[in-house]
Amino acid sequence: MNKSYTVTDYLLDRLAQMGIRPFFGVPGDDNLQFLDHVIDYQLITRVGCVTEPEQLRAALGEVGGREQLAFIEVVLPKMDIPELLDSVSRAIQSRNAAA
Repeated sequence: MNKSYTVTDYLLDRLAQMGIRPFFGVPGDDNLQFLDHVIDYQLITRVGCVTEPEQLRAALGEVGGREQLAFIEVVLPKMDIPELLDSVSRAIQSRNAAA
């Protein structure tokens, strides 16, 4: 049986082409099938996180001293937008304080 090429396959291929290697994800009912694809994908490593703020802090830690961070939210966050922006701000402040 041939496996069909899905939107998820395309998305993961594009992320790999962009140089994304660690993928920080928070499991939830709405994205478990997607995360299963990430686990099976050979070019990207899934890094499990418990919360969205933890996910952001882990991604910022991965970036290290580089100036840019590509933050891609594949599915809508469980947080509301002000909470998400507050988490982004606190994570950046924490990274800058540690530098």
